[in-house]
Amino acid sequence: MLRRRRYRSERVSGLLRPWVWSQHWLDVAFLHWQVPHEAVRPCVPAPLDVATYEGRAWLTMVAFRLRVRPRGLPFLPGLSNLVELNVRTYVHCRGQPGIWFLRVYADNAAAMRIARWLTPMPYVHATMDYRRDGETISFHCRRRDANVGWKFTLPAGLQECEAPPGSIDAWLLERYRLYARCRDASLRFAEVAHPPWTVQQLEIKQAEMDLDDRWGLKLSSVPDLAHYSAGVKARFGAFRRCGRVAD
Repeated sequence: MLRRRRYRSERVSGLLRPWVWSQHWLDVAFLHWQVPHEAVRPCVPAPLDVATYEGRAWLTMVAFRLRVRPRGLPFLPGLSNLVELNVRTYVHCRGQPGIWFLRVYADNAAAMRIARWLTPMPYVHATMDYRRDGETISFHCRRRDANVGWKFTLPAGLQECEAPPGSIDAWLLERYRLYARCRDASLRFAEVAHPPWTVQQLEIKQAEMDLDDRWGLKLSSVPDLAHYSAGVKARFGAFRRCGRVAD
């Protein structure tokens, strides 16, 4: 169960260093699947290790609206607004927990070109449809290798809460480091700082899942666990080298 805590905007998790860009995630839907460790291992390159919770690995799709800007610049119409779908799993490297992205789908081609220049994130362009009508939210991502979508209604009167420490909710949500592979095969990481997520658990009412099986994960259309958050503001540090990806 999620429990309610007093939210204070000055509380920030993650390691704060000089930041290089800021993001505001809005209407965030987290959809989580349990997957066998041996199925995820081929998707995660050494020296990263697959992280597990009570012996099970997890894969998460995160759908959200995004406002982003580099440090020192304002939000720019046509460049700062995106809709994204992240496909990620959970890893650690030399004891440091983090996230590994299998794919990042986004609908703003101009912003993606800048993101590819500034970061090693695996962005690909897709057609996105993210709509909110009152308490009902629908999302759809269309691309050759992905045709996925969900529809859910937020429970009336249910407040967002922080996840209890040690729970599966906190294990999935409270991640403050991401890893990525550069073109030169170096492994790099970036740290992110933001207030702890406040979420409510979701029950998906309608789902569509047609995802390229390149990863061999065979996901069901309905996730094992789902969360929704109105959003959070975050700051990211620069990507720094921490090793080399094994062949």
